[in-house]
Order: sequence, then structure tokens, then C-alpha cells
Amino acid sequence: ETRDGGYVFTGTTARVSGRNDVLLTKTDQDGRKQWERIFGGMYEDGGYSVQQTTGGGYIIAGFTYSEGKGSNDVWLIKTNPEGNKEWSKTYGAHRKECGHSVQQTFDGGFIIAGLTSSEDSGRFDALLIKTDARGNEQWKNSYGGVGSDFARCVQQTKDGGYVFVGSFYCVGFQQDNIWLAKINPFGKLEWQKTY
Repeated sequence: ETRDGGYVFTGTTARVSGRNDVLLTKTDQDGRKQWERIFGGMYEDGGYSVQQTTGGGYIIAGFTYSEGKGSNDVWLIKTNPEGNKEWSKTYGAHRKECGHSVQQTFDGGFIIAGLTSSEDSGRFDALLIKTDARGNEQWKNSYGGVGSDFARCVQQTKDGGYVFVGSFYCVGFQQDNIWLAKINPFGKLEWQKTY
């Protein structure tokens, strides 16, 4: 929900070429579309999470094959209140990385939760990236075990740290469990629980 009582959402939209772009749509309080914006390049791109920022614009987290260094990078897009892009940043190297959740932090920066692949094992770990207000990376950490683990949603806590929820592969049970993890303000794991 946006501060004017409307709504904003992000996702992917297919182009004529069959490739996908990031879609950002703003509606009024009754769900009527007010505007729509599309961001993308030559390859597959998509949005997973959007939040209105303190300045009235929007911050989007997702993935991009078109930008960045790796085969699939985290993509952070900042827009103005009308949905026009102000800046974008990518995070990644040679691994597959994706942003599933973004929140603005108390200091005006952003925290992104998602996943990163391991080059040697092919499995995934949860990923957190903390940025400043311009999207410049301040720290990045991965968390996980021997299986493929994911972070799906992140929130900042009152103590300045973070909590994320996702899925954690439990070897003894050969299945994924719900995973809740508490992180300190500098990205260090404080505790984790599975359910």
C-alpha cells in the first residue's frame, strides 16, 4: 500500500521477443491503473519486491541477465514518485544471484534478501546485501548449510539488525523447512531456527 491509499506492485512482463522485463505498476485505492513502467535489456529480467521509499519514490529488487557481471545478478532499481528510474545497481560476480525482498533501512539505505549459488557445489545459500541510500554496497553475506537454502523476506528489527525468513534444507529429514534467522546490524548471524 502506498501513502496515497493506492497500491504498487512489481513482477515480470513478456516482450514480443519472448524475453521478460521488470514491470512496475501503480494503482489507485480501487485498483485502477494509474501508470506502468518497464525496465529491462536484451535478456531476462524480473522484479520480485517493491516498497515506497521515504522520498515518495519506489525501490525494486529482482534479477537481471541484461546488466551486471554475472550470468544472473541481483538488480536494485530506484525510481521517483512517477516510477521513472533514478538509478539502478547490480550485485554479483560469476555466481547466480537474485533479490527476493527489499526494505528501506533506518539510515535511508536498503537491505536486500535473496539467494546466491555456490560455484563448486551447485547449491544455493541465502544472501543479504546492505547498501547505502544510493545503492552502494556496504556489506554482503551468505548463510546456509549443506543443501540449497533461500531467503524470501527481510525486515529490519528495532535493534538495527535484521530478520529474514526462507527455506532451509534439513539433511536428516531430506526436506525443506521454514527458516527464521536473526542477523546483527553488520551481517553476522545471531541465531536461527527451523520449523
